[in-house]
Amino acid sequence: MLRRALGFSRYVVIIAVVSTLVSSTALLVYGAVLEFTVVTQTLLAGEVSNKGGKTLALGLIEATDIFLIGIVLFIFSLGLYVLFIDDRLPRPAWLEMRDLDDLEAQLVSSSSPPSRSSFSDMWCNGMGSPS
Repeated sequence: MLRRALGFSRYVVIIAVVSTLVSSTALLVYGAVLEFTVVTQTLLAGEVSNKGGKTLALGLIEATDIFLIGIVLFIFSLGLYVLFIDDRLPRPAWLEMRDLDDLEAQLVSSSSPPSRSSFSDMWCNGMGSPS
């Protein structure tokens, strides 16, 4: 009986799978709305200038950073599902995972320095303000 209970306990991971999948979807939708808003505001300003270009670039870089975090969460969710629930889930060859080390490698390779220290933070802290 204990063996059966422990066997089914792996399905508790579904909580993390669903939570990170919802988080990923929320970030991807938010990033799309942010990109649309940034482009719309730039077009409605009706001004073509160096400052407007920098503001547009900064807004799009911020949205891209949000997309990157959303994609990392998606890969994490998918990896947990494959490792604990069902390893027959169709996925691209580059996303093959057999253990937690493979999942960690996928996460490390999908994140980049801008996600750890946002490019927009560097920009706003003096590396190039939109002026």
